[in-house]
Amino acid sequence: MAVLLTGVPVSDEQAKEQSPVETPETDKPVDGEDSAPVRVPEGLASLVDLDPDAEASLTELLRLMKQERYDVIPSLSGYLVTEDPTYLPEDAVVRAMARQLGRDRMLALLITVYLRAHTDAEGS
Repeated sequence: MAVLLTGVPVSDEQAKEQSPVETPETDKPVDGEDSAPVRVPEGLASLVDLDPDAEASLTELLRLMKQERYDVIPSLSGYLVTEDPTYLPEDAVVRAMARQLGRDRMLALLITVYLRAHTDAEGS
């Protein structure tokens, strides 16, 4: 039994159908092991390799929220937790951008950007 990022339990076969992306490998050994490649869990591979426009889209979304005088942190947090668009400005462009990016992609991008800024090249 697998669980999708949305929290929905599905069979392993359904999970493979939901995630047609092949799992990438890296050459970096794990904890001193010589031959074990690091594998990205199935279902996460598409979120790890974020498209280059995703960061620009999220930056623009945040800029528009500030322009509308929204308090960005609680507003975006509320949206990410509930997916309720009322946390976002009523502006159709802002809500469309949020829907297009998607909750999972936004979370993955925010975490990726944060970790890149707060860890060294070795990931520690």
